[in-house]
Amino acid sequence: MFRIDQIFVDALARALAPRWVGKRLHAIERLGDEILLLRLRDAAGMRPELLLAAWPGRALLFASAAPIDPPLVDRQRDRAFGPALEGARIEGIESLPGERTLRIETQSRSIGSATLDLVAAGQRSGAILRAGEMTLAEIGRPRRAEPASALRPSTRTPREGALDRLRRARPGASALLMHEALHRSGIDRRAELSELPRPLLDTLDALESSAAASTAGYLYATPDDATLWSPILLAHLEAAPSEEAADPVAAGAMRGAEALARRLVESGRQEALRVIRRRDKQLRRRRRHLQDDIERAARSELLRRRGEAILAALPTLSRGMTQAALIDHHSGESIDVPLDPALDPAANAERAFKEARKAADGKAHARRRLAECGDELARLERLRELAESASTPEELRPLATLAPRLGRSRTGGDARTKPSPAPRRRKKGMLGENDPRWRRYLLPGDWLVLAARNARDNDLLTQKVAHMSDLWFHARGCPGSHVVLRCAQHKERPPKEIIEAAAAIAAYHSKARGSRLVPVAHAAKRHVRKPKGAKSGLVFMKREVVTFVAPALPAGYRH
Repeated sequence: MFRIDQIFVDALARALAPRWVGKRLHAIERLGDEILLLRLRDAAGMRPELLLAAWPGRALLFASAAPIDPPLVDRQRDRAFGPALEGARIEGIESLPGERTLRIETQSRSIGSATLDLVAAGQRSGAILRAGEMTLAEIGRPRRAEPASALRPSTRTPREGALDRLRRARPGASALLMHEALHRSGIDRRAELSELPRPLLDTLDALESSAAASTAGYLYATPDDATLWSPILLAHLEAAPSEEAADPVAAGAMRGAEALARRLVESGRQEALRVIRRRDKQLRRRRRHLQDDIERAARSELLRRRGEAILAALPTLSRGMTQAALIDHHSGESIDVPLDPALDPAANAERAFKEARKAADGKAHARRRLAECGDELARLERLRELAESASTPEELRPLATLAPRLGRSRTGGDARTKPSPAPRRRKKGMLGENDPRWRRYLLPGDWLVLAARNARDNDLLTQKVAHMSDLWFHARGCPGSHVVLRCAQHKERPPKEIIEAAAAIAAYHSKARGSRLVPVAHAAKRHVRKPKGAKSGLVFMKREVVTFVAPALPAGYRH
């Protein structure tokens, strides 16, 4: 893992400021749920990128001069940060002392001045975009920690070591430099000091000055299999640096990308194992049920004999009996046959025969499914062994049938051939109200009535526009327009006068317009259906209500 320290964030801010300030953000992308990526496009055609992986306790923050291509994740345009930051000009880059936070000040036409904080500080890792006092977008938990004064006072007197006292004296200093200063001063970090020695503070100041003046650094491997970057040589690690003369951008691009890939492979492996465990649990439960079905199927012969015994003793049985001792004509022995008191003897016999047929028919099917279940459990066991030993994206791709994101190729697509997505269909009842193919009438209370103009438009209005909760009207017994009263936008049911006004519109747009009273049927759209292959305008309806109204249009409308 690439460990992010305050000294690395400070050096990264100093390295990025002369390269990025004055340029514009080209794209903001999201890789999964917790990875945010900022991309620039400079005059040379390069695409430098800055990546924050907001993993609590194991955050990553690094920049790269070339595009970053982590495995097992796809790039997607960020919908929270993207609209506000894409095209924004970078006005400044700085680090916040003691916060392990990289602050980017931007200026854009859409939101004006804004600050983007990329926090790589333990459990508070995340990104937050602010414009003034307003928070526009955030991921992770980038809130600042509670000040010490806001915490509940402890009843015990804590033992404060030299490192704790130094942290209180210099809250914005790097923890790495504090350990180095204590080591060079010969002070144990757990030693209890009444007062910090002045030489210790001078040593820390000198280390901070050397770190600020350095443009390159060293990579160290820690005993816990982590990698950290330092602009100066560190004596307290008791190990020589693995690499020298690496600036923070190059170190992050190299080690940070490796740590990102390892973490993504590990998360993909854990996801595959989680899916395998869940699927294994489902299959084992199914196997138990199938074994129970096979045991019940073995009772089919007993059920058939019970039915035959009931038929043979019909004259001696009557409704209301719960059990009877009958003779089994196959063995000649007496058997106890349970009866349903609510059924007559013939119905009890038929029930026994039905259960026997069902058990016999399901026995072969249950055995076949039990064999398939065993094969699937064996396949899952092989996949489990593969997932437990996988260490590279290529070894995880055979598990793409369980977790589809594991089959992502290096080019960002799916390694398997995927059909082109079908065109997105329009939701019924949500569009088409303003189409000129139907007449619109607005009734009091913002109730909208739509009337079709011909048979083809009748089908479009009823099948493509009407919502299931709308009311559908048609003149009864004569040709006419389909009329829809829109109810989906209203919480209450339409009042009686609105229903009568809609029915009058349906009567007016029918062949019975010249009659004094016209019967108009209406029902909810969910009870109206069009038979397959029926001609245009023909529908069937149920649960209809008939209203007699005089054909008329609402006041202020004319045909």
